[in-house]
Parts: sequence; structure tokens; C-alpha cells
Amino acid sequence: MSRGRPSLADVRQQFEPLSIDLRGRSTPRQRCRFCGSDVVDLIDRLKEHLIKCVDFPANLKESLDLTTSKFRKNNLQSLDQLTDQTDDETQSTLDKVDIDRKLAKFFYSAGIPFTAIENPYWLDFIQTILPAYNSPNRRNLANNLLDAEYQVERQNLDKVLNNASNITLVSDGWSNIRRESVLNFILCLPKPIFYDAKYTGSESHTAEYIYNEFKSIIEDIGPSKFAGVLTDNASAMRSAWKLLNQDYPRLICLGCNAHIGNLLIKDILKLDWVERSMNQAKQIVNFFRTHHQAESILLNQLNTITLVQPVETRWGTCLDSIQSIRRCKLGLQMSVVQPEVSSKMTHDLKEQILGDLLWANLEALDYFLTPFVKLIRLFESDTPLLSYIYEEWRQIRESINAQVLDLNFKMKVHRLIDNRFEFAFHPAMAIANLLDPNFHGKSLGPTDFKTIIIPYIEKVYTFEEAAHIYGVMQKYIAKTDEFSGALLWASIEYSSPISWWKSNFTHKFPVVVELACRVLSIPTSSAAAERNWSNFGFIHSKLRARLNNNRVKKLVAIYQNLRIHKEVKEDNWFEEDEV
Repeated sequence: MSRGRPSLADVRQQFEPLSIDLRGRSTPRQRCRFCGSDVVDLIDRLKEHLIKCVDFPANLKESLDLTTSKFRKNNLQSLDQLTDQTDDETQSTLDKVDIDRKLAKFFYSAGIPFTAIENPYWLDFIQTILPAYNSPNRRNLANNLLDAEYQVERQNLDKVLNNASNITLVSDGWSNIRRESVLNFILCLPKPIFYDAKYTGSESHTAEYIYNEFKSIIEDIGPSKFAGVLTDNASAMRSAWKLLNQDYPRLICLGCNAHIGNLLIKDILKLDWVERSMNQAKQIVNFFRTHHQAESILLNQLNTITLVQPVETRWGTCLDSIQSIRRCKLGLQMSVVQPEVSSKMTHDLKEQILGDLLWANLEALDYFLTPFVKLIRLFESDTPLLSYIYEEWRQIRESINAQVLDLNFKMKVHRLIDNRFEFAFHPAMAIANLLDPNFHGKSLGPTDFKTIIIPYIEKVYTFEEAAHIYGVMQKYIAKTDEFSGALLWASIEYSSPISWWKSNFTHKFPVVVELACRVLSIPTSSAAAERNWSNFGFIHSKLRARLNNNRVKKLVAIYQNLRIHKEVKEDNWFEEDEV
């Protein structure tokens, strides 16, 4: 061989062209004269094969220039890290088990249908970038790979649960795409983790049935690890709480406070002035949403998305609707004078939009409803905020008093607030407000300690424990003895309430610390369980209606828990609108 760069023909002489590809591939390929493997007819691919080919004579390797391009060199170095040098080049140059698992993880985390893995364009893409890799088929993806990944998730969950304490079991009901009834079970640690789902079939959701499902989970994980149970406010759920408290007296069973907030707004919307103003707002939204020409004219006026339709059962969205109308005031008034719109709109509705009274009422209603919606959205958080409930309801009452409203109307609203708060109330809310050093019981009434907190302590603790808790609470309230000192109380700014109790008093007052950690670990709503249904709907969509229920449950567990593990970021890029 000459000392200059050898011709490419010298490399191709070590191969023989394949005239027919038995596997039906259209890309020209060459067969190695030494080991019989077929390779894509690209010079870098041929060189790479000769470098790896164990049957290719060493003296020929030295005589040929097998240097690839810089890009292919970098690729080859990356591939070499995954290569098993003893396996056949056609399949085993990569760690197939690891690659399969990572590929499956991508499919599960993105909710991609299994059939996509057999798409010819996907196979062509894989063959182009990784010719040595055969991707799994849809049956592998739906069975053994799914089972293996689900098992990994369960093992990870078991490790988390082994170290967990003060867990809140959250549950909600739903009907899937096939109208089958499902109950889900979320564990708040405090971050919510999907634990299980039960397809109830023909079973009626009685208190006894729900109680048995809850008890089964509590016993499987360990009763000592649970702080509470949080569900919706249905009568069957409330009856199930009573059955649970017979077995677990210290288990704190609560209804969803965000749901209570929505029900309160529903009550308020029935009051005369509010109902009248809200009906006018709905008329405006319905007109423009049902007349495409009018909606198009309005869009041209604003060049943006316009009016928001209130959502049934989510009465807090009425505020979103009102605010969207107020933002579109100028565009609405400019639209209704257009002949194409004016001819289809009633005279009364047109006069309302062009007049001042409607806008004054909407402004007042916006101001009036804002504190209620703020309360709902605060309680929908996954953060444990049980200590905030007393304070937030107190602020709601104060906001009503501060507004310029008819006295009789204010009294009606206060009665509605009191009724809903009483419906949602549990003594743990008062205890949480007291034992949260940020509040130190400032939201409680003057008699709440003796009339609410002490009777509950006496009910769920032994006499000796109750006496100990009472004595410690007295010192805590007075900030005396172990609870004295400005530095101690200033330190709460730099730690969470639970950390404050644990770091300062675990060894001195373990029973009180256990109580504080219990009540301060419980979230305020079942929103985590409701959000889980979005994941179910995303996985078990119309396009995947034939998925069996057991497979859906596994996919949801992997999908949701991968996001919690931060392996998929919270800003879910595969759910965003495409640009």
C-alpha cells in the first residue's frame, strides 16, 4: 500500500455487495467477506465494522486507513461505552436491556400508544441512528417491559414508605372512558404519590365498602404511619370515617376544604343580587360562544382569547368568567354596535353591555367573590395547610364586613359561611392552628382551647397522655419554661413548623411532638386525588380506550411517580401546545 490516503475502494474490497436484502430494507448494504455480517453501504459504517470484526486479519487493519469522520468518531466513542465486544454486531453491540428500559420509560412517561413503536418511520429512524439495535415490539412494551418498570416503581415506593410517617390517605371516585367506576388512592408524604386504584365494577360505594378499602391499605402499610384520611364530603365517605375511627381513634378524617369553598360559592350564587348579575354575565358569554360571527368580530377587536365559560361544579370559575368579561369591556361595546352582531342580539342585552349598571355590578361581584376563590385555590395546594383553615375563614368574614354591601345581604352571607365552616370543621384544625408556631393559636376564639381542643385530646388519648399534653400546651400558650426565650420563637422564620417541634422538643415532649407533626402534616383538600384523574384521562384516552384496567393502573403509576421523582420535569413539555 502507498503511504498516501488509501482509496475508498480498498475498504470496500473487504465486502461484497448485497443485491437483495432478505429483510426488505431499501438502503444498499455490503456483506463482510470475513464474518458474513451485512452492513449499511456507508464508508464510515464499513470502517467501523472492520475495526470491530474479530475475523478481520490484524495485518490488514494496520494497512488500511480506518479513520472515520470526526462526527462518526464521537458517535463511535459513545457507542463503544455501550458495546459488548463479545456479541454479534447485528444485535448486541449495545446494552439492549438498558436501552429497552430507557425507551420504554420514555413511552410510559409521555403517554405514547404502544403501537407507535412499530411505526415504520420510527423503525427507519432507529435503524438509521442505531443499526445494531432492534427496538422492542408493542407486545414487549405492553407486557414484560411494563411489568418490569412497574415493579421498579413499587420497589422505590416501598423504600419511601419504609421511612415515611404521618401519611395522609387521599381518595376520590371517577368514571373512566368506558364509564367504569374507579376509586383512586393517593398517599401524601406530604408530596402526593399514586398508590393504587380499584375498579369497583358492580360494587356499590357504601360506607362499609369504602371503609374496607381504606382499612386494607392502612393495614398493608402500617396504621402507625398514618396521620389522616382525606376524601370528598359525600355521606358514604363521612360514614366510612366513623367506622375507621372505631379502629383507629387518632386517625384524623377530613373532607375536602376546597370542595367546601366551592359549595359556599354555589350557595352565594343563589342570593338575589349575585344571581341576577351572574345570569347577565352568562348571557353575554353564551351569546358570543354560540354565534361564531359575533365571536370572530370580538376576537378581531381584542386579538386574544376572550370570554371564559363557567364550569359546572367548579363554581369558583364564575369569578374567571366575570373577570374575562370585564377585560373585554371595550371590545364587547365595540362589537355590539356592528350590524352583524346587533341584528342577532336582543335589545335588552345590547343595552346592558352599552350601559353602566352591568359593569358596576360586575365590578362589585368581582371584588366580592375574589376572597372566596383565593381561599379555594389556597386549599387546593398539596402543601399541608391545616393550620391555615381557621385564619382563612376568619379573613373571609372580615373581608365581607369591610365591603360596602347591604346589611341584610351581609348577614345572609355570614350565615352561609358559618354553616359551611361548621360542616367542614374538625378539632384537628384548631389544634393545628394552636401548634403551628407561626399562628400560636391567634385565630382561635377565647373558649376554643377548653371547648374544642381539650375534649378531643381526652377522647383519643389515655388520661395520663391527655394530662401531659394539657400541661405542655399550657406552657406553650404562655411561652414559659421550655417555651420561653425570644431566640426560640424567632427561629421559626428559618424552619418549618414540624422541624421546629422536632428539633427543639422531641426528647422533652415526644407525645406533644407526635401530635403536632400529625396535625401539621395533613393537606386541606383532596385535590391531589382529583388531579390524578387528569393522569388517568391522559393515559386512558379515546385513542386508547381498549387498554385493560390493570395496564392503565400500571401506566398511571409510572407516569405520575416519574414526574414526582423529577425524572420528568413539572413543566410537562409533552402536554404543552405546539408552536
